[in-house]
Formats: sequence, structure tokens, C-alpha cells
Amino acid sequence: MLTAHDFIADVAQEIADFKHHFRLETATDLITTTESGEKLGFMDVVIEGGGVKGIAAIGALYALEECGLRFRKIAGTSAGALNAAFLACAGNSATQHRTALLLDILANIDFLSFADGGDDAQAVVKLLTLPDTESAVETFVNRAKVTIAVLRNLNEVMIRLGLNPGKRLKHFLREEFEQLNGGEPFTIGSLRNKWRRDAILIDGEYLEQDFQVVISDITHKRKVVFPLDLDEYVYDTDAILLSDIVRASASIPMFFSPFRLRDFATEAYNFKAPDDTCFMDGFIVSNFPLSLFDISDFARAPKCPTFGLMVEDISQQNDHPELNNFFKLGLAVFQTASQHGDKGYIHSNPHNASRIIHISNRIRRENQDHYVSAIDFTLGDEDKIQLFHNGVRAVLDKLASWNFHEYIRRYRR
Repeated sequence: MLTAHDFIADVAQEIADFKHHFRLETATDLITTTESGEKLGFMDVVIEGGGVKGIAAIGALYALEECGLRFRKIAGTSAGALNAAFLACAGNSATQHRTALLLDILANIDFLSFADGGDDAQAVVKLLTLPDTESAVETFVNRAKVTIAVLRNLNEVMIRLGLNPGKRLKHFLREEFEQLNGGEPFTIGSLRNKWRRDAILIDGEYLEQDFQVVISDITHKRKVVFPLDLDEYVYDTDAILLSDIVRASASIPMFFSPFRLRDFATEAYNFKAPDDTCFMDGFIVSNFPLSLFDISDFARAPKCPTFGLMVEDISQQNDHPELNNFFKLGLAVFQTASQHGDKGYIHSNPHNASRIIHISNRIRRENQDHYVSAIDFTLGDEDKIQLFHNGVRAVLDKLASWNFHEYIRRYRR
């Protein structure tokens, strides 16, 4: 089992060396000094969805906190929603180093264990992650195995509309969040109460904390943001478990069954919308919701930046992977749909590129480059550590050239 030390040992000195030259005042205007005399700066962060690549985002979050930055508003989609939720739930105060509290949990997630559709479902997942080989015969055999495994699952897939029911993921999230909440269910209300207890005053104003995840409402064919839009579906939003909205955002099409409103752990009389309302993975509509916390009023400059954490999706095939099975084809269709709006927003607003932290998905395995995909569910420990380090180094590179005041001067005035 990996420990926090396994992840940070090889980059601790790099971070320490960087901090000697880093000035917090260049990163944000939202700065406070704790009772112990530590100076901390706040920022907002949006975490892209990306399956197992989310380990790299954890490295980026860790490095930001090591450099004295903390998170005011946090958002994400799919795997990014999972990371965002853990970050929002951890600790008793927004001034705490929350990523450090989570490393042991997030580092040891067995993604394959969430394939709870039986042995055949796990076989499909394992076979899908096998790369094509130079041997045409071996590649053909692997594809045939995938086809056979899918066919063996076809009846279950048709009934539950996915390879896996997703109950293990839901149970895992609920248990882990409860532990972070002293053994009590972690609801939206619990999070809001924590924010009220953690009232931080900066320059005469209370810190406005927030947490949001993007979800696809398939029934009404729309993008929803929870908890923001939750009152359209239930009467008492405070009663909804954080684990349920994360599970809804991470309902990967074909891999997990859709998450329906009746699957939320609340009383039936709390439902405002039909209880068969169907939610699926947020990446269908917006995998990188960078604009979620943006202020549209350009006459009022933001007090802190919103950084977007984006893990690259470069593949061994020069970013043009062969779509040789239905799962890959379906994933490519959804990626095209989800990224169209996000990329359009980024390209049409030149200031966006400057606040994106691009993290490499390239690691070294057996002296060869390997590009981690969203469905590399069988990643080894060394692979996870390398991804984490990629996130750390991407942040150090970004902060080395980032200047919040220059950003405001160029793009907000």
C-alpha cells in the first residue's frame, strides 16, 4: 500500500527549492495570515474529468498547497468531481493543507474494484486497457476476447444500461466522506455548516467558499451543476449526500449504470422532479467547466485567479488512437461532444489559456514512454507516483511565470 511519503519523497526538495524564490503576492490578491503567523493565499480551482489520470491532478493540488495556496471555490467533472469533493470535505478549515490529508486515501484507490458487474465485467475492463501490439494475430485475439466478454455481459448491460451497477463506488464515497465528517453522513448541509464554522475574514469580507460538480441530466437533455441546481430536483437540498452527487457526475456511459433521482439517499417526499430522472457522467456536457466561477462583469476584477487543472490526453498513436471497439468509439463520441463547448469557450477568450495548468500524461514504463488514458484501471504503484510528480512539476512551471496582477492588467481591464 502506498503512503503519502511514497509520493512526495522525490519532489520534496524541488518544491522547497522553488519556494525560496516564490512570492505569494504574485499569485493572488486574496491573502490572509493565520494565528500561527503563516501567510496563505486563496484561489479557485476547476478540475477536469479524466478517469485514472486524476492522480496527476492530486499532484498539482498538493504542489499548490505546498506553495502556500489554498482553495476558496472548488469544482470538477467526473473524476475531477471526485477529487474536488474530497478536497472540499477534508479538514476543519480552508486554511488547512487538505491534499496532504487525502493522499493516503486517494493514492490507494483500486479503480478496477469499482467494476462490480461480475467477473466478466472486470474482464472487459482489463482487456480494454490492453494496448495494440505489433503482432496482428495478438491484436486480433485481444479484440476477439473483448467482443466475447461484452457479449457475455450483454443481457446484464441491456437491463441495467451499463457494465457495472456502480454500487461499490457509491459505497466507497459514502464511507470515506463519513470518516472525514467524524462518522456522520456528509451532506450538503454538513458542508455548508462547516463553511459557517470556518468563517475566514479577509480585508473586512468573509471568504466565500463554494463546491460544485457538473452532471448530465439525460432526461431533460441539459447540463446541471450541483448543488447550484439541486433545488430544481429536491425540496431539501441540505439532506443530499455529497457522495450521491459525485456518483451521479461519475456515471461513465456504458461502464456504469445511469444514476437516477430515486438512487439519492433521501426520502421519497423530498423529490421535486420525477424519481426516474436519469443522470449520467458530467463529461458528456462539460468535462472542463473552466468558466464556472468566472465573473462576467469586467468592471469588477476578481480577487483571486481560477486555475484549471487539465491532464493531457496524448496517446501512443500521436493523439489519434485507433477506434477499434465499441467502447473506444463511444468514448470518443462523448469526448467530442463534451470538449466542443469547453474548447470553444477557451479559444474564444484569450485570457483562459494563461490560467490552465497543463499536466502531462506521459510516464516511463520499462524504459519506454507510456501515455496514461482515462481507463488505465490497472496502473501500478510506480505509474501512480510518476503521474503525481507530473502534476507537481506542472504547477511549479506555471507558478514560475504566473503573475496575477499582470493577468488583471492584460485581460480584465
